[in-house]
Amino acid sequence: MIGVAATRLALEDARLDTSAMNAERIGVIVGSAFGGMESYERETLKLDKSGPKKVGPFTIPALLGNTASGVIGIEFGCKGPNYGLVSACATASHAMGESMYAIQV
Repeated sequence: MIGVAATRLALEDARLDTSAMNAERIGVIVGSAFGGMESYERETLKLDKSGPKKVGPFTIPALLGNTASGVIGIEFGCKGPNYGLVSACATASHAMGESMYAIQV
């Protein structure tokens, strides 16, 4: 997953070791303008052509906006706030604002 790789690189660049920190004070907020449509289309076509037994079991997680943040949190042991934001072109600003707010409170 690209999000996990990007997180790993960011943590390495910042020289941060999450295992040496209070996990409950490490949160993950991932923003996405849009995603999952390729999976949605592929699985919808399978459903139409072959029925529900041919739809992949990971279809819903592939569509959800918070799957990336969940996987990143699990991978790096982050137990603080964790969610995904989807707000089109404003997503980056939205994610930075929410992150700032989480740090403040």
